[in-house]
Amino acid sequence: RPEAPHSVQSHSRMNVFRCTAVVGRRLATRSFPKGRPTHIVRQEQLKKLRDEPKPSLRFPLQQLPVSDKPSGFLEPLGNTEGLPFQFRRTASKQLPVYSAMKNGLTRRVTVVRGYEGSSEELAEELRRLIADPGAKIETKQAKIVITGNHVAKVKRWLRMLGF
Repeated sequence: RPEAPHSVQSHSRMNVFRCTAVVGRRLATRSFPKGRPTHIVRQEQLKKLRDEPKPSLRFPLQQLPVSDKPSGFLEPLGNTEGLPFQFRRTASKQLPVYSAMKNGLTRRVTVVRGYEGSSEELAEELRRLIADPGAKIETKQAKIVITGNHVAKVKRWLRMLGF
C-alpha cells in the first residue's frame, strides 16, 4: 500500500499551519496555531503555578509528597483539627472545587462546596490566596463562588492544608 501524500503549508496572514493528508479515501485538512505546542504551554503553566510565591496565609501549609499514580491523586495529609473549617471529599475522593460558566457562557467562576464550619474565615482565607482585587468572592448557602478560574490554585491549597 503506498504512503498517503500529505502537505504542510504555513499561512502568515492567518497565523496557522494547515496540514493536508489523505485519510482513508478522502482528503483531510486540519489547521493548527503557530507557536509552541499546547502540551509545552500546559507544562509551563503548571511549573509557574508550582513555583509561584506563597501568599501570606493564616493557616500553616504542609509539603505535598510526589504522587506515584498517573492521575496525580494524593490521599489527604491530615492534621486539619485546628482549622475553623473542614472539607468532605466527594464519593470519588475528589476535592469539592468546581468550575462553572455563568451569564450565558461568558463568565467563568470557581465554586467551592462541601465544607463545614466558618464560611467567613474560609472566604477571607480564599481572598488572601487568590490575591486578585478583581476577583469577587460571594458566600452563598452551602457554597462559595469566586469570579474567575481558580480551581487548580484552590485545590492545591486545600491539599497543602491537609484535606
